[in-house]
Amino acid sequence: ARQARFLGAMSLLSLDRLGPAFEALQQLQAEAPSAVVANAMGVVQLRREVLGGERLRDRVRHRERS
Repeated sequence: ARQARFLGAMSLLSLDRLGPAFEALQQLQAEAPSAVVANAMGVVQLRREVLGGERLRDRVRHRERS
């Protein structure tokens, strides 16, 4: 059941539904702390970052194209 909830959170993350993904990960982390869950939470936080009006992910993609 825990693995299914984690995979559900990863699906939300891939759909850029960052709020619900983070909430699901927070619940998992509260139940049983895990490095994997903490890492995924960090990914969500990085994707939430806004740098100069652009999302961090967009900046990385721009750099990759250059």
